[in-house]
Amino acid sequence: MYKKLISLLSIGALALLQAPTTIASSTLEVEAFDTIAGYSTTIEVENAISYRDIEILITKPNQSELILEGETDEDGELQLDMDGYHLKQAGNYEIKGKYSNENNYGQTDSFKVYEDSVSLNKSLLEADQSTAEATGYDPVKLSITLEDKYGNPINNHEISIISSRSGDYITPYSETKTNDQGKTTFYAYSDEVGISTYTAYDMTSNITLSGRAKVAFFSPTKTLKDIGGDNLFTSVLLASDGGEAGPVDHFEIEDIEEQVDINKFVNFTVTAYDENDLTVEDYTGTIRFGSSDDNSDLPNDYTFMAEDQGSHTFSLSLRFGTTGLHTLSITDIDDRDIEGEIEVQVGTEGTGNATVTPNTTEESDADFTLLTPQAGTYSLSTIEISGQAEYGLYIDIYDNSEILTEVFTTPDNAFSYEADLGSGLHQLYAVTKDADGNELETSETVSVTIDMDAPILDYVTISPEGDLAAGSTFSVEIFSEPNLNQAGIILGDKIYELQESITTKGVYKGTLLAPETEGIYELDIILVDTLANEIQYSNQATISVVEAVVVVEEEVVEIEEEVVVTPSDITGVEAINGDSRVTLTWEAAVSGSENTFIDHYKIYYGPDPELLFSTVETYDSSTTWYIPGLQNDTTYYFQVVAVDSEGAESLGRSATMEGTPEAEEVIEELGKLHESAEEPSLEETGTPEETPDSGPQAAWVLLFTIVFAEFYFKTKKKINQKI
Repeated sequence: MYKKLISLLSIGALALLQAPTTIASSTLEVEAFDTIAGYSTTIEVENAISYRDIEILITKPNQSELILEGETDEDGELQLDMDGYHLKQAGNYEIKGKYSNENNYGQTDSFKVYEDSVSLNKSLLEADQSTAEATGYDPVKLSITLEDKYGNPINNHEISIISSRSGDYITPYSETKTNDQGKTTFYAYSDEVGISTYTAYDMTSNITLSGRAKVAFFSPTKTLKDIGGDNLFTSVLLASDGGEAGPVDHFEIEDIEEQVDINKFVNFTVTAYDENDLTVEDYTGTIRFGSSDDNSDLPNDYTFMAEDQGSHTFSLSLRFGTTGLHTLSITDIDDRDIEGEIEVQVGTEGTGNATVTPNTTEESDADFTLLTPQAGTYSLSTIEISGQAEYGLYIDIYDNSEILTEVFTTPDNAFSYEADLGSGLHQLYAVTKDADGNELETSETVSVTIDMDAPILDYVTISPEGDLAAGSTFSVEIFSEPNLNQAGIILGDKIYELQESITTKGVYKGTLLAPETEGIYELDIILVDTLANEIQYSNQATISVVEAVVVVEEEVVEIEEEVVVTPSDITGVEAINGDSRVTLTWEAAVSGSENTFIDHYKIYYGPDPELLFSTVETYDSSTTWYIPGLQNDTTYYFQVVAVDSEGAESLGRSATMEGTPEAEEVIEELGKLHESAEEPSLEETGTPEETPDSGPQAAWVLLFTIVFAEFYFKTKKKINQKI
């Protein structure tokens, strides 16, 4: 019985020894460096086992996860670069690693991603209302939000609010600095009727936000009267304000001289009054102009806005074309009993008032120019077109020769328009006009490209085709637009980064690892362009993973390896620069066997000594060849090998030679190289001893030479036999 028990224990121990070992947990330590949103960071592993596969798990602040993989070097170290595409969200990132064959991750570390600089487009200044009573105690809430270009809130920045009117009172709600959400709040008060424009100034970054908030403060008397009752406060306020204006009764034309010059554009103001000559600040009707001068130019119909507060100035929009006494009249188009008029004496030039008029022959106070946008590519469709021009001019804004709008210059010699442009190329420019519609000056043209479209995926290729063994590697190529910021493949819960081909733009390549479990897997593709337009294409390709076939060798048979004799290595490589080409010469190679000869040569070249991915093969055993179609003033690197008649290449490549094509340079040494280059014998090359010209055109000369030589020797032999 004891023997049986011992036997069972032995079998159990043996089974434990033969069972695969699985490590329950990992002691791997991983760390990463702090960075800024949108910028890359470096992940480091030290003191690990040499040449082991490592899996790094990164958990983002939003709890999404990303896995990166790599292999340690001989010192047990690993460095991985984490692309900035994955680091757009500010906050704390957790990171931990494990050996790929382990179950659990090791110690968790963290690194921080800080928000980027303040974005003028993302940051906002907003008012909770566009109109308010000018009581001096009714607040307008101004909310400021600071964000970077990725939408990360920027906290602890000191904010100041500036009003366009010195009489406004502005106070912070609690703090003048932004909180963790990048927000802060101010309150604005005013007891002065009119329009206030508020601007937010970030004192920490020393920048002013692009957005403005406009608030129209109106007289509070109407609101107080609507409350009703006979209270002392209302009576006093009404008395001090001169009483509440009633319904509009008439218009008055103001700020115009009684005598003006003929054909001169003048300014004037129209104000709506009630029967007590109080300004009707809430008038929002539409007025129409008339004149006793049939040759006059009048403003178009105008609808008063709340911001006008019952009074509007018309700049350089009235011109009389006939001398004499004329009447300018105004009527409300809905109620013709509401009207106003003024008599104006029109005289010849020099007798009237000196009103400012557009003049293209004299230097104006403001040079006409476009200030925004700058030429370039934008990912937003809304573009502000602004500039500087003389006050009183009309500005036509054009896009691709089609007019977008007409705007009027402001008293501070400025104009602006917020255009909504579609995707594509836009040629933007502006034209100044006088009140007659005469074009005066055209601005420069600014080329703007709107790119809101995500990159387009053309197609995907997978190599090798067919079933893939579990755990094996395979290659993926995707074809899209060039110079993407990021191209990646999602397979399962892993993201594989693809790299753009150096030789073929728009082609992105990468090597992926097939899952360990059999099944059909779908590949998703992520593309991000330089403007951060991002798209994920789902289920663009599938792979079929099958069980890996394990080959068991029952008997090892030693097979004598066939020794392949290769041509000798190439020496004496020289390069001569030409226009868009580099000419190479080298010493002739020697074949490695009596049964073979040098058939041709193969040239490897590229823009870097480590990136010689381009190749070209000569047509024959000539030792001179040129590579055309190269870019001038760019350095290229070359290596040469020989290829024999059996297709075997030299065991090693030649020393690396560099060349830089240069424009308009005549290479006079090429002929000398043909004359001085040492030629291989017929026995070595199997071709005539004459070296053809460099480049592919020489093949025809070589072919003709071979045929002619063969015909010549046969004919000579026959003649000798007859003699």
